[in-house]
Amino acid sequence: PEKPVPLVFAMHGYTCAGEIYAGNSEWYKVADKHGFIVVHPSATPGQMLMSNQACDPDNVPLPAWNFMHNAPDGPDELELEKPCAAHAIDRSRVYATGHSHGSVMTQVLAMAMSEVFAAVAPCSGIVFQMPDMNIRALPEIVSRKDVPVPIWMFGGEQEAWLLPNKPTAENETGDSLRIWRGINHIMPEMPDDFSTGWTVHGRWHDLTYRRGDGAPMVNFTWVDYMPHATMTEMSFRIWEEFFSKFSRVDGEIKYNPGV
Repeated sequence: PEKPVPLVFAMHGYTCAGEIYAGNSEWYKVADKHGFIVVHPSATPGQMLMSNQACDPDNVPLPAWNFMHNAPDGPDELELEKPCAAHAIDRSRVYATGHSHGSVMTQVLAMAMSEVFAAVAPCSGIVFQMPDMNIRALPEIVSRKDVPVPIWMFGGEQEAWLLPNKPTAENETGDSLRIWRGINHIMPEMPDDFSTGWTVHGRWHDLTYRRGDGAPMVNFTWVDYMPHATMTEMSFRIWEEFFSKFSRVDGEIKYNPGV
């Protein structure tokens, strides 16, 4: 119990709950195998002001992260100290991941509390910049300078209604990669061409942008035949190929590919 171990925050999507996302993602199996703590928080009921196939402003309040401060009496979700106070946590190895609305929450945490996280992995979510969900305009993000945070974004081939699986200079996925390339000091921010650099492993289509020492700082993967969902294989890939390789020591991102 006294040995510090890594910590992963894994956040559910809109209308969901920590218990449901734990079952869908099976992050607990990854934690049991590799010896770290995973926390599945649950959002309090709130309303989404945007309208698409998944949500509507007229919906009854359902579990939703409060990063847009739509719930006046909602919690401050940037307060993450409780697990660290109750358990021996390796503070150099704290990570965040999440699906859908939890994916956006993951990116809010990464931008607003960059110094806390060694790496993040938002699944089925982009950097929304529409009027009702412009996370880049949040005061807790605007007031900070961009600090590098390694990121691996995921999307499914069958969720183009939310997240185009093939990035271009004109769509939201390409724009999200531009933003994260800028945050991680990979220049130019917008690549000249998104059609090159892909590797394919079965259903997985991986795109990676590395810094000078080879660290994969900005990554995007889309999955054949996958809808707006998550799966156990994704959780294992995130830990074994990504989170486990990164730590944040004295504010700097350290990359150890041999771990």
